[in-house]
Amino acid sequence: MSRRWLFAATFLGGVVVGAVGYSAFVGRHWQRNFSSWYVLGLADQANVAREIFSGRGPELAKRIEGSLPEYVRAVRREFGDDEGADWALWMVSDVYDAAGTPPPPELQVVFASLPPRRSCKPPASRGFADGAPR
Repeated sequence: MSRRWLFAATFLGGVVVGAVGYSAFVGRHWQRNFSSWYVLGLADQANVAREIFSGRGPELAKRIEGSLPEYVRAVRREFGDDEGADWALWMVSDVYDAAGTPPPPELQVVFASLPPRRSCKPPASRGFADGAPR
């Protein structure tokens, strides 16, 4: 009986140590990924503000507008079923409306296939800073 208890205690101890080690590894990995995402987001916002305050807002807007079709293709290809994807595509549609320019034909098809705007919600994550579009 004593050997069984020793085996059971050793086994359970190993499971606990393994679980603690695994959670520490996964937690640190997630923290590194989130840290990178947050730092890049901060740098991106600072870049946008710098360009606007430097009087290059219209050029920045044109560069962003020019890259939107590739972003839309990526969202449709990789994240089309994700929560918030349709909301983000409506936001892209708003860019073309604000600029007063028609979207490329490829995007016109995408925008025409979107569900009604009222049914589209941003992702549930808390990644939005105060004042960010919702």
